[in-house]
Amino acid sequence: MDIKDIFTSLSEATDKVLERSEKGSLTISLQPSFAIQWLVPRLADFNAQEPDIDVRIKAVDMTMALLLTMWM
Repeated sequence: MDIKDIFTSLSEATDKVLERSEKGSLTISLQPSFAIQWLVPRLADFNAQEPDIDVRIKAVDMTMALLLTMWM
């Protein structure tokens, strides 16, 4: 493989990354109970309206983290 091939591969890889990034993503961090009761039932409608947005859910129980910060 010569330097021209390396730059061609690099260019192709860059193009693939840029194509993926055009889609967009949304990461939502929230309490598991809120995710289940409120967010999940609404995701189908959101996905229908915004099919190019990749939604990622981080259901995190922050109760312990908040309690620990109060005591420190």
